[in-house]
Amino acid sequence: DFWLTDRNELLDNESEDVFRFSQNEDVIDLSSSFRELILIEEQIKNICKDDCKGLCSNCGENLNEGTCGCSTEIKDNTWDALKNLKDKIE
Repeated sequence: DFWLTDRNELLDNESEDVFRFSQNEDVIDLSSSFRELILIEEQIKNICKDDCKGLCSNCGENLNEGTCGCSTEIKDNTWDALKNLKDKIE
């Protein structure tokens, strides 16, 4: 929804959807606002169809055609250095 108005009490609103449009103007440019709305509605993750399994993030195998041999275990090595340090102290 967009509001086109020349009423100051509505223009003071912090909404980005309220635009000044006085009665003596013929045209208002809303292209940037529409562009933003369209970009918001676009999917971030483009998929070919709703049941698409995608590609393996490790080897790139098409998971729609079968499974790859990659491990599904997620390894988080973030704290390994601290664990090793702890082992050395003990």
